[in-house]
Amino acid sequence: MRIENLRFEHSDGRSRIGADVIWEDCDRPQQYVFFETDASFADSLTLDANAFLVGCFVPAHAHRERRLRVAGEVCPELVYGITTALNWLRFWGAQPTPHDITIEGDHSARYPSPSPRSARAAVFLSGGIDSLACLRANRLTYPLDHPHAFKDALVVYGQNWESDSRPATFATAVEALSEVAFDAGVTLVPIYTNIRDLDPTPDLFLYKSHGALLASVGHALSSRLTTVSIGSTGYDLPTLLSLNERAGTHPVLDIHYSSRTLRIHHDDIGLSRLQKTRLLANWDVGLRNIRVCGKAWPGTNCGECEKCLRTMLALLVSNALHRSPMFQRVELTPKVLREHLKLGYLSFPFYAELVAPLREIGRADLAKVVENSIARYKLDGRFRRSIKAFDRDFLNGAIRGLKNRLTVSLRSPIVVRHTP
Repeated sequence: MRIENLRFEHSDGRSRIGADVIWEDCDRPQQYVFFETDASFADSLTLDANAFLVGCFVPAHAHRERRLRVAGEVCPELVYGITTALNWLRFWGAQPTPHDITIEGDHSARYPSPSPRSARAAVFLSGGIDSLACLRANRLTYPLDHPHAFKDALVVYGQNWESDSRPATFATAVEALSEVAFDAGVTLVPIYTNIRDLDPTPDLFLYKSHGALLASVGHALSSRLTTVSIGSTGYDLPTLLSLNERAGTHPVLDIHYSSRTLRIHHDDIGLSRLQKTRLLANWDVGLRNIRVCGKAWPGTNCGECEKCLRTMLALLVSNALHRSPMFQRVELTPKVLREHLKLGYLSFPFYAELVAPLREIGRADLAKVVENSIARYKLDGRFRRSIKAFDRDFLNGAIRGLKNRLTVSLRSPIVVRHTP
């Protein structure tokens, strides 16, 4: 893959940085990728090759490109970090076929020293529990003049693949989240990007590239920002270790997307999803703007999908559900949970921590349904593990081999070399 012709562009009241992405080893057409913001933030955009490097490396490796050549100055710290990130992705699920990728920067340039500037921290804000809690915790922890106190909140167009992609939908989100930004005393910065178009596969985003894509947005604003925080996914550290969880945004991945000029933080790993929800229970503006439902984003949450149900249960045990107007369904009953609750690998830990609090508030009926759902999920998991063992012992891995051939994957031994 080659990333070429990096340039500034201006049109229709917006400014952008763009580049051409040329695939070399797979049969894919040339693509144009960009980062864009309103004209009022034009001075904040930076023609930073690191933005394109960190945004493109996951798709490049997933499609087995042998090199990633960036026509610009890339930070050696970021190149080294990408090496580490790719090896973590390998650790979470190895693929037997070796595949190396070489990262090449501009031969004629030295990476420059950053200009002296004041610290300016930002947070990614979507309206979900993680991002709202990250903003709230920051405000309760740091005085406003502290270097890590957030000054900006970044709202990213194109991050949520479940909702519609109309600009009007994003404009609605920006308008809605402006109330949160105003109350928290941060500047809301809308960012438009099509970087996900390099590979829009949901699994690639969820399990491999989420944090990298967010980091690419941060690097596109590196003349404005010194640090950007990504709110953790709601798992506390013991849960992460017990799951050996692989996720596209993760504390062992995100920090490696930093460069000399911009630090990427993964915040609030010490807080579970329930603790984050309880943190928001005393913030009325936050409760009025919870937006967790992917299909309904940024509108009113449906009240029936898995994310809605887990959020409503957490609000219920936090004595805050009746104070949030953002859910179409306000009554939680055992029947509703039995009909709509579907647990998966990444979601069942969130429900496990709700069982005891539900009993404590006298909702043993809901606690019982949650317990039964968790038990069914674990039984299904044991069945899947038995199938894997049968495939290994009697079919010589034929099922796994077929799955690997049909799935675009980063699960390979990684050697990343930087050509100076």
